[in-house]
Amino acid sequence: MKRKRKSSARRCSNLLDQKKIKKELSRANEKANENPSKAMSLRSLFSLPKSDLRWATLIRRPSKRNRSPYVADICVDSFGGKKTHEAIAHVPSLELGGKCVEGSRLLVQIARDRKGNAVPPSATGKYGTPKCTYITRLCLVKDDENKNRGSQYKNGTWVGAHPSIGEKIAEELFQLGNVYEPLDSSKITAVHKQVAKFAGTNSRLDYLVEMASGKAYAVEVKTVVDTDYDPGITQPVERKFHGRKYNRQGMDNDLYQRAAIFPWGNSNQKGPDGEKVVSTRAIAHVDNLMKVVTGELTHGQYGINLKAAILFIIVREDAAVFRPNTEACPSFAKHLKDAHDKGVKVIAHAVSWGHGDETTPGKDLGTAYCAGTRPIILG
Repeated sequence: MKRKRKSSARRCSNLLDQKKIKKELSRANEKANENPSKAMSLRSLFSLPKSDLRWATLIRRPSKRNRSPYVADICVDSFGGKKTHEAIAHVPSLELGGKCVEGSRLLVQIARDRKGNAVPPSATGKYGTPKCTYITRLCLVKDDENKNRGSQYKNGTWVGAHPSIGEKIAEELFQLGNVYEPLDSSKITAVHKQVAKFAGTNSRLDYLVEMASGKAYAVEVKTVVDTDYDPGITQPVERKFHGRKYNRQGMDNDLYQRAAIFPWGNSNQKGPDGEKVVSTRAIAHVDNLMKVVTGELTHGQYGINLKAAILFIIVREDAAVFRPNTEACPSFAKHLKDAHDKGVKVIAHAVSWGHGDETTPGKDLGTAYCAGTRPIILG
C-alpha cells in the first residue's frame, strides 16, 4: 500500500453495520456542537508543562549532528526575547506515519536532566554525540479534508507525537472513571501498572484493573496516531463508503466518517504464521488477551473473574470511528476480530488538544481533554 509522506492519506475500508453505530455517531456529533469551553473544561485530563513548551519547525531527520533516526534538527521559534535558534530534538514516534516530516510544525518541550536542569546545547552522551535539548510532544497535522470541518481545524489538528502520551491518558481515564463503564457495570477499585510475568508468560501487561464487582481486566493500551483519508472528499455532505468493494446492499446513512486506524507503519516484521506484519508485538498482545477470555491464561487469585480488554487511545480528535488498519496489516485485523468474537472488549477513546496556535496561543495549549469513546468497526 502506498502512503503519502505529507498527509495521513488512507483508503477507507470495512464498514460493517452502519445502522448499529448510527446512534453513537449522532451522540458524538451532538457533543461536538456543545459549548466547547464548557464541555472541555469539564473533561481536562492533563496539561504539558506550559513554561517548558516551545513552537518549532522540523528541519531534517536524522540530525546532522546525531544520526539516530530518533533525533531531528529543529528550528525553535523566538520566545521571551530569545531569537530563533536551531536545536536537536528527540522524536520518539519517528515520522509519525508520514506526518512529522520536513517543515512540520511541532510543540516541543525543554529536555531536563534528573535534577530538573535544562539540558545545555553543549551536553554530549557516552560516545560524544550531542544530547537532545528538546522532546517532541505534539505535531500539527494539516490536510484538505479537515479544512472543511470548521474553524477549529483551519490551522490543523494536533496529534500526540510521544508514545508515553497514550499511557498517560489511559491512566488519567482510569483515575477519573471514564473507562470503567465500557469495561464493566461497576467502578474501578484498583489499577496495577506494568504487571511483569503476566499469567506466567514473559509478557509485561500494561494494566491490571480491578472492579468493584470482583472482576479484574487485563488491559493492553495502544496509542493511535493515524487516520484513513480519502483525498477525493472535499465536502462533508458527499457520500463515501468505507471500502468501496464491500457490498452496499441494505446499507443506509453511508456518509463517510474519518476513521482512526492501527497499526501504522511498514509490514516488515514476521507474524505468527510467517506472514508480513506491522507489529509482531501487537498481535502477541491481542493473542494473550484472547487466551485470557478462553481460560488458557489466568493470573493470581482472579481465576474465572479475569477478563480482558484492549484500549486504543486516539491522540487526535478528528476521527469519528476506529478500525484496524486492514490495508497495512490484515493479520492484526484478523487477530483483533477473533479476539473480540471470543469476548475481548475492544474500546477506542479519543482526546482533544487545546486549540491554541502561533497567532492565538490560548491558555489551554498543550492540554488534553477527554473527547469520548469512538464506535468500533471490525471487518
